[in-house]
Amino acid sequence: MKRRSTCAVCPLLLMSLIFGIALATPRDAVAAGEGFWSTSGSKIVDASGNVVRMTGVNWFGFETSNQMPHGIWSANWKAMLNQVKAMGLTVIRLPYSDDIMTNQVVQGVNTAVNPDLVGITTLALMDKLVDYCGLLGIRVILDRHRPDSSGQSKLWYTATVSEATWIANMKTLAARYRGNPTVVGFDLHNEPHADGTLPAATGACWGCGDPALDWRLAAERGGNAVLQSNPDLLIIVEGVSCPGGGTPNIWDSIPDPDCGWWGGNLTMAGQFPVRLSNPNKLVYSAHDYGMSVANQQRWFLDPSFPATLVPFWDQMWGYLVRQNIAPVLLGEFGSTLVDPKDNVWMPALLRYTQSLGMSWTYWSLNPNSGDTKGLLLDDWTTIDHVRYDVIQPFLVPLAVGGTPPTAFLLSVTEAGTGSGTVASTPAGISCGGACSVGYTSGTSVTLVAVPAAGSTFTGWSGACTGTGPCTVTMTAARAVTATFTGSGTGGATCTSPVTFTDQSGNFNTTGPICLRTSRTVNGWGCSNFDGRTVRVNGGPATSTCGGGPFPIAPSADGFTYFMVTAGTISWAGLFIW
Repeated sequence: MKRRSTCAVCPLLLMSLIFGIALATPRDAVAAGEGFWSTSGSKIVDASGNVVRMTGVNWFGFETSNQMPHGIWSANWKAMLNQVKAMGLTVIRLPYSDDIMTNQVVQGVNTAVNPDLVGITTLALMDKLVDYCGLLGIRVILDRHRPDSSGQSKLWYTATVSEATWIANMKTLAARYRGNPTVVGFDLHNEPHADGTLPAATGACWGCGDPALDWRLAAERGGNAVLQSNPDLLIIVEGVSCPGGGTPNIWDSIPDPDCGWWGGNLTMAGQFPVRLSNPNKLVYSAHDYGMSVANQQRWFLDPSFPATLVPFWDQMWGYLVRQNIAPVLLGEFGSTLVDPKDNVWMPALLRYTQSLGMSWTYWSLNPNSGDTKGLLLDDWTTIDHVRYDVIQPFLVPLAVGGTPPTAFLLSVTEAGTGSGTVASTPAGISCGGACSVGYTSGTSVTLVAVPAAGSTFTGWSGACTGTGPCTVTMTAARAVTATFTGSGTGGATCTSPVTFTDQSGNFNTTGPICLRTSRTVNGWGCSNFDGRTVRVNGGPATSTCGGGPFPIAPSADGFTYFMVTAGTISWAGLFIW
C-alpha cells in the first residue's frame, strides 16, 4: 500500500480453450508475452524477444490481517478476475506479508458465493488465483509488501522478521511457482524508506554501504537468492525515499540528496546499480502519487505546476529508461481524483510512461483504499468509471503484436417501482440496483430475476426480453435491465426494524440491519459502510450513500426504511437531515 514521502522460452503453451471457448488462434497467442520474460536495455521482452508492456493493477489484501485478497468476503473471486480481464488489465501485482507463510485456513471468505474456497489455506488460495490468472492470460507479480500484517516497515527486516526469514520465504514462494510462466516477477520489498534525520538516519539508504541499511545491497542478496530458487523470474527492486536513509538536515549546511515518495527514489541507481547473477532479470520500480495521498509535495505546490512533473520524474527514475539502463515498472500510482491537480497529474503521468514505453500497475483494484479509492465500486464488481476512464485509453496488450483482451462486460441494472435481485450462471452477477462483470468471450450467461417480497418481476429489456430466465452469449459487451414493480412500502421487505428518533442511527454489527425513522428525510449519508448496500423503502439497492430524490416520501406507515446489507466494519452509522 502506498505511503506519503518524507519530504515515496519455455515450451509454448498452446492453451486453445478456456471453459471450452477459444481465446485466440495459436499464432496470435504466440506474440502475447509468451513464456518467461527477461530484459534488454530498458525494455522487458518475452521468450520470443517481443517487447512486453504491462498495464495492470494491484489487488491487495494478502498483506493485511485478513490474509486474503479483499473483496472475496463479498464477491465471487473468479468474477472479480473476469472483471480484471474484461477491463483490459494484463497483470496483477499481488501484495503479501510473511504472515501468510504459516498457511492458516483463510477466515472471512463469503463461502455462499465462493463455495470452492471453504476451508482453503492462504497458500492454496494464492495457487488458485495464479492458476485462474493463467487461464485468463493475466500475469502475476508477487509483492513482498510487509514483513507482517501490522504495517509498512522502513527496512526489509524488523525485530521479529529477520533478513534470513525474508529471504527464506521468498525462496519458498519462488520455488512454488518455478516453471509457471503466469508468475513473471518478484517485487522484493515494498516502499523501503527513510527514518530519522541525517547524519543519524536509521532508514533505508541507497549506496551508503552499510549492510544493515543499504537497500541496494539487500536487494542484491534477496534477488540472487530468489533467482537460485527460480531463475525465470524478473527481480523487481523498488527505490527508497531518501538515498541517505534519513530526511535532510537543513541546519548543518551539508548538502543532502533529494527525497521523493516512499519507494519512488532511484536517483542513485545509475551510480550504484543492483548487481544480479543474471543482469537481464533486473527491473527497477518506482511509486508516484497525487495530492489525495500527500498534498504538500513541492512539485505540486510550485507555481509552475504542472511543468514541475516531468523534470521530477526524470530525476527520480525516468533517466534509467531514457538512458537505456534498465526497465522501470511504475508499481503504484493512484488518486481519488477529488483534487483538481490530480486530474492533471494522473493523465500526465500516464502519457509520460507511455512515451517511454514503460509498464505500470495501478493502485488499486480495491475500492477500500482510503486515500486513492479504486477501479471497483463498493460492491466489488462494478467498475468505478471515475478512475477507470482515466487509465483505459492507456491500456495495451502485453506485447507488440499481441491480441487485445478477450472478455466483455455484462452490465445489469434494475428499474421500476419494486425491487429484487439478479443472479447469473456461471457466477458473477449477484446484485440489486446495478452491477457489471466481465466474462470470457463466447461464454453463455443465464440471468434469473428474483423479486423481493411485495414486488413482481415484470420483464427484461436490452439484451434480454420476456419474463423467464435470460441467456446472453458474450461475444460483445451486453447490457440488460430487469424491471420490478411493487408498492414500495418498505415494511414488506424489512423485518425487525430498529427505530432511531434523532438524526443518526448508529449500530455495531457486521450483519444486515434494518433502520427506520419517522423524521422527515431531506437527505441522508453514512459512515463506515465499506462493502454495504442500502435500500430505501424497498427501492433499488445502492452502494453510494445519500441517494435521492429528496425529500424522501415515507412508507404508508409513516416511516422511512433503510435496509442495510452486511459489511466488514461493525461500528457504522446512518444519518439524516
